Amino acid sequence: MKRAKGNIIYTIFLVVSIPLILFFMVYPLVKAGMKTVNYTEDYNTAMTINSYRFKFSEAVYITDTKQFVVSLSVLQEAGANEKAKPYMSKFIAYDKKKNQNAVTDGFEYKPRNDISQYVYVQNVEDNFRYVETYATSTVPEYQDPATKDAFGDEVPGEIHKAVSDTKYCRIDRKDVRFITSDEAEKLLVMISNESEDMSISSENDTLSTGDTSYIDVDINTSYDITSGLSSADTSSNSSLTSSITSSESSQNDRQNSSNSTAPNDNNGNNDGGGSNNGGGNGGGGGGNNEPEPYEPPQTTAAPQTTQPPQTTSEPPQTTTPHTTRPPETTQPQAVHPNRIYLETDFENNNVVLNIGSETRLHAIVEPVNAADKSVRWSCNKTGIIEIDSEGKVKAIAKGKVIVTAETNDGGLKASCMVTVN
Repeated sequence: MKRAKGNIIYTIFLVVSIPLILFFMVYPLVKAGMKTVNYTEDYNTAMTINSYRFKFSEAVYITDTKQFVVSLSVLQEAGANEKAKPYMSKFIAYDKKKNQNAVTDGFEYKPRNDISQYVYVQNVEDNFRYVETYATSTVPEYQDPATKDAFGDEVPGEIHKAVSDTKYCRIDRKDVRFITSDEAEKLLVMISNESEDMSISSENDTLSTGDTSYIDVDINTSYDITSGLSSADTSSNSSLTSSITSSESSQNDRQNSSNSTAPNDNNGNNDGGGSNNGGGNGGGGGGNNEPEPYEPPQTTAAPQTTQPPQTTSEPPQTTTPHTTRPPETTQPQAVHPNRIYLETDFENNNVVLNIGSETRLHAIVEPVNAADKSVRWSCNKTGIIEIDSEGKVKAIAKGKVIVTAETNDGGLKASCMVTVN
């Protein structure tokens, strides 16, 4: 009896303790595994679509207004169609059970900088586990320019249908910043490049000022020579002229002094000659003891080296204006159309009207600076629609008709189908 009771107690102990042991062993592993799961994919990573580079970044959730905000940055590469710029087309929020809450419209855009904008998504519950943001790029339908075959007949260009491409990124809750609306007013503002622009402008202004100063000095010196030397050169020349004048005056004084002493020497010599031994020698001695006339340095050639007449007779030849005349570049050449395509209010330009209804077809002629962008409209059938010179279509009878727009300059064509029910 006691043995059976002991077995029951032991069995109960095992039944209770083993699950507890397993729970405490497995739970930390499961919890650790849950912590390492991160659903983020291609967030804050550059992606390419239709020759555009774009990325989603700066994900923010505003708690009191239930708004999810993400920054969409777009860069256009060479050859990209301007009408194919990516835009945010869909937003999906997933909860922990992966239930979806999709939003496809009603996005609000606010500028962030020249290439980025904030996209606001409304009414997003805060229980999301991760979100997906989708970007779509659509290249509109267009037609290649017409060509001619070997017989000279015109061959219409190939019509390329509109092509759409969509890519998405996934953002885990851990990578989203949770803030209030007051914090959002300070954080989600337009990023200004004013400081960078100012620094660049200041540097350029400094360089320009330096270059201008140098050029001013060069020009002023060149033109002042034609009417006289610059002030600095005039002052220097005045000093040099004064020095030369003083030197010449000193030289004249010494020459005059020498000339005044010359008769005395002659008289001395004559006297010496008169008295032979004594007087003559004495007079001769007096003449010989007189200092030799001072001969100044040969500085009279200096004015020739400092005088600028040769440099002022002709202005520099580099100032002649004939090199800046643009005789041949003032006549613009006419730009001819190289492409035409149609735009309508219908998907893939498949126009469907009821009898009595109207629509308008738009002929887009490129390039935008073409001299003559006018077109003429025509139909392959009559009695089904009426179309005027502006592309306005009115359905009058049931049937199908092909409408063609042709440029007056070059004869480029683009067509679309109109169906009247």
